[in-house]
Amino acid sequence: YKSNLEVPLFSGLSKLTSDPRPAIRKSALEVLFNTLRDHGHLFSLSFWIRVYKSVVFPIFDTVAHGKGVSLDGQSTEDIEGLLLENVWSSETCALAAQYLVDLFSGFFDIVRLQIKSVVSIVTSFIRNPTFASIGVSAFLRLTSNVGNMLSEDEWQGILLLLKEAAASTQPSFLLIKKTMDGIEIPDSVEAYPEGDLFTENELPNDEPEDDSLQ
Repeated sequence: YKSNLEVPLFSGLSKLTSDPRPAIRKSALEVLFNTLRDHGHLFSLSFWIRVYKSVVFPIFDTVAHGKGVSLDGQSTEDIEGLLLENVWSSETCALAAQYLVDLFSGFFDIVRLQIKSVVSIVTSFIRNPTFASIGVSAFLRLTSNVGNMLSEDEWQGILLLLKEAAASTQPSFLLIKKTMDGIEIPDSVEAYPEGDLFTENELPNDEPEDDSLQ
């Protein structure tokens, strides 16, 4: 398989997740994320980056709107977390949040650099009183799945995003505070040599330039 064939296919499914018909939205989410889950082990890092930027994150453009929002990890300033309730029902939001967290958790070793963007999406749910419980559940699911693999800096980053969400969401503040109190941060967190980390635009030298699947 070649990435120039699969990305348009994935993008088509991504667009269908905003279809006004609930059955179509649900089916598109299921097919897209199940396909990524089942075949993700074949993807190179560069292809994963393309998938997140052009397929996964655009899904949540319909549920995370705010000045300064950038779902590619470049900026999370002033995320308002406004949800399009006329397009996405609670059921769709819950399903999408679960798929987002599970996909990230399942390929964490490869896509961990997307953590800031993933947590920003989760906290955008929390910012909306109607869907705050969905965001809290997704946050707990995320920390449960990968919490013991996070570095100290990563923990600080995600807790800061949660704190910002709590500060902007008065009706849900007590629920978020309870969530934070219940999160157990491991006594020892993984440390990674500075040279082992690289930005999304700094791929390892051995990555194939044509983004072909491995």
